[in-house]
Amino acid sequence: MQEFEIPIWKEAPFIRIVLPLMIGILWQWYLPLPFFLVLSALGTSLLLSFIYARLSLLRKFQWRFWSGINISLLFIFIGMLLLSKADDRCDPHWYGHVKSGYAWQVVVSEPPEVKQNSYSLRVTVKSVMVNHHCIPVTGNLRVLLKKESKICPLQYGDVCWVLKKAKPIVNSGNPGSFNLERYQAFHHLYEQVYISSSDIIILPEKQKAKWKVAVQESQRKILSVLRHYLSKDLAVLGIAEALLIGYKPDLDKGLVNSYSNTGVVHIIAISGLHLGLICMVLVWLFDRIPGLRKMIWAKAIMVMMCLWMFSLMTGASASVLRSAVMFTVILLGRCLQRESGIVNSLAASAFLLLVYDPYLLWDVGFQLSYLAIIGIVLLQKPIQQWMSFDHWLLEKIGEMMSITLAAQMVTTPICLFYFHQFPNYFMLSNLIAVPLSTLVLFAELLLILLSPFPIPAQGVAILTEWLIKMLNAIIQKIGKWPYAVTDNIVADVLSTCLLYLCLLALLLLFLKKWRRMMWPALLFFTCWLFYLGGKKIQFGRQQRWLVLNTPHHSGLLLVRGRHAYFSGDSDLIKQPATYRFYVRPVMQEWGLQHPPQFLSASSPSSFMVRMGNRRIMVIGNDFHEMIDSRPVQPDIILIRHQPSLNFNKIGAFGRNAIWIFDASNALWKIEQWKKQCDALHLRCISIPENGALFMDCP
Repeated sequence: MQEFEIPIWKEAPFIRIVLPLMIGILWQWYLPLPFFLVLSALGTSLLLSFIYARLSLLRKFQWRFWSGINISLLFIFIGMLLLSKADDRCDPHWYGHVKSGYAWQVVVSEPPEVKQNSYSLRVTVKSVMVNHHCIPVTGNLRVLLKKESKICPLQYGDVCWVLKKAKPIVNSGNPGSFNLERYQAFHHLYEQVYISSSDIIILPEKQKAKWKVAVQESQRKILSVLRHYLSKDLAVLGIAEALLIGYKPDLDKGLVNSYSNTGVVHIIAISGLHLGLICMVLVWLFDRIPGLRKMIWAKAIMVMMCLWMFSLMTGASASVLRSAVMFTVILLGRCLQRESGIVNSLAASAFLLLVYDPYLLWDVGFQLSYLAIIGIVLLQKPIQQWMSFDHWLLEKIGEMMSITLAAQMVTTPICLFYFHQFPNYFMLSNLIAVPLSTLVLFAELLLILLSPFPIPAQGVAILTEWLIKMLNAIIQKIGKWPYAVTDNIVADVLSTCLLYLCLLALLLLFLKKWRRMMWPALLFFTCWLFYLGGKKIQFGRQQRWLVLNTPHHSGLLLVRGRHAYFSGDSDLIKQPATYRFYVRPVMQEWGLQHPPQFLSASSPSSFMVRMGNRRIMVIGNDFHEMIDSRPVQPDIILIRHQPSLNFNKIGAFGRNAIWIFDASNALWKIEQWKKQCDALHLRCISIPENGALFMDCP
């Protein structure tokens, strides 16, 4: 007798609604439709559903296929509607629609974030002053307050007037760089304002939410306990703070880079791993309490309460709340004893989160969390069967290896897309780091509980510090091994889709025994290889120049094939932080093999270089000597570090060139130069205003 297999969309019905919801969100983002059209389509779909519900059983059976199509369309339109409503700029009362405002009453909605030269604050705009009248408005604003003292003058709940107009948040324009504009838009921030203390008037009133005050107070107390009992060494304290409550300002950047290169950076970001560990321990503990063994709902409620208390205690960040919702739905699904199990619970939690905030679909943490858990659910048991051992210790090691492999297999394509690197020793580092970090996590929780008792707390603190030092030493050691990381991997949307299609075919081949999927798997893998080969050939033939948009710095990249040459401030290359933020994304985006080499001509202030069919002239303070010694007319003139220029005296030199003012020049000076260029009908481009500029040179 042939075994009948129930499709997964029948076992887990939430999959049938969360996938159309995602399609609708993506559709509205990339191919937006007018709001009234989406609303009309949604109303039509609801009407068809109502008519279908009134049909007889025979008619329902006959029209069941079209009913399923209509339900899918219904949730597609719901996803489109949710994304349309998520954009605050669609609200007629959004503050950005008031163009004539000259003062903004705002409330600080989050604690200030300390930057290098400023304090970053998220504020809610309450009203705008127009012609001495207050107009109520809505919306959020990003405020960058100049750092004039060690303590920020604005704190959570403060109400003040901002006497400066905001500007739209824009990207730097550097190839492959972080999309700041989209990231902030997904967090409902569209404009920002740079101010000093003289641009604000602080009012005596306060507007604070009690639950936020409680969260911040609990976080402050936890930080004070850790800083009191643990070492002042940031390599220890930073990891302890990040691992327990996700507090990252004290993290050592070099140490974070080591964690990233070994594939264990997830353990220092509060996420599903931490809540999953706590959930497992709580379930294990409550199962051993005699009175609670058969009280399924009581155990689930107690576990959920503990998870949410921990989430709020650790700061209630977005990743923590996302994981709390996910595990809450999973626990509820188990209590209801549904046959669908964890897959349906995952789909249900994703549905709830996307209804709450459709922008989460683009959140890297959201994507990695769900993909990792899906990989563990689908692949962990089959992989563990291949690693079956008789000894209990080897069996536990095999179980950990199977979990790591399952999660890594499913998340690798998207990790390559976002980070363009692969940690070659991820298996070994996870086998060591996950158990150690688990011990550190529970040791820190025990330290918080015992903090009122100095003697036992000091003993736990010594153990915690020793575990963190051992963890750091092992991770740094592995990170320094040869070939620890494969870097600058070419990955874009198409290559990522090809990898996932290949992975899907392989899963169907090995898990469902669909032998016919072998050929699609080979086809997608071959297409991926050919695509990468074509990209490498394309990169090998490229010839272009790039003026980087780097605040207060000058950077010019000349690219020939897969090699780059640099002229500008050496900090951009020699300082690891600035290199990773500004230069490394360009290397990954353009497939460059090695860090840029310094141009031999970069020592003088001014020089000229030929790139393909274009002559590029870089000028500094010795500009006039350069003109006298170089009668050849350049095509591009790059001005950096604010030389003394008078365009009226330059004459015919550079009449047909494009004048570029990079970010190392003061903004007020660039404005003066732009006016002179306009008067002389010279073409000019401001890098701070227009973003990075690059051009191919055939």
